[in-house]
Amino acid sequence: MQRRRLSSYKVREWLDHWLEMKEKVGSRRALDRYRQVICDFIDSLGNRANLALSHITPKDVVNYRNSITAAGKTARMANLSIKVVNAAFNAAVRQHLIDTNPATAIESLDEDFFLDEDREVEEVAHCYSVGDYGPFTIMFYRQDGKYFYMPLECGEEGPYDSLEAALEAAETDVGSAVGGFWKTLEEAEKHAAWMRDEGYLAG
Repeated sequence: MQRRRLSSYKVREWLDHWLEMKEKVGSRRALDRYRQVICDFIDSLGNRANLALSHITPKDVVNYRNSITAAGKTARMANLSIKVVNAAFNAAVRQHLIDTNPATAIESLDEDFFLDEDREVEEVAHCYSVGDYGPFTIMFYRQDGKYFYMPLECGEEGPYDSLEAALEAAETDVGSAVGGFWKTLEEAEKHAAWMRDEGYLAG
């Protein structure tokens, strides 16, 4: 049986394949986020989702981001969604399916703060995990006596009655992925080095 040429992937096919790959290494909550973003991105492409990967341009990515902000979502949510799209196309570049990633040309929207401006919160802790581009911060914060946390790609989680409960929930959720859950940046960087050696991350 002749092996299929990788370059024959259509946009929709590759994004579905990328999600299947992420199922092996991603946390449940992150995977839910990835699936929603990819579904919305494909919808924004319309018939262009049936084209070869190389036909997608920065304009397609900008149009998708514009659809997010037009729906009333925050700049942070738009930026997080583009990070997911960027990761999918970056994986295609690493596998030599396309020469360039159309999402890398998109500058992030300005974020005054990633929570609603009328919310006053107190940062109480930071932990770390490892994503497609290396270690990222998980911020824990308190508002009105309740505790929340926010991983890079998944949005706010909570409320929890205590910081310990929020930490436990984050460790169960984020720590279930290959990126792990780490109390210090040094630990996360060591794990990122291991992931690169094992081929989970680009060098």
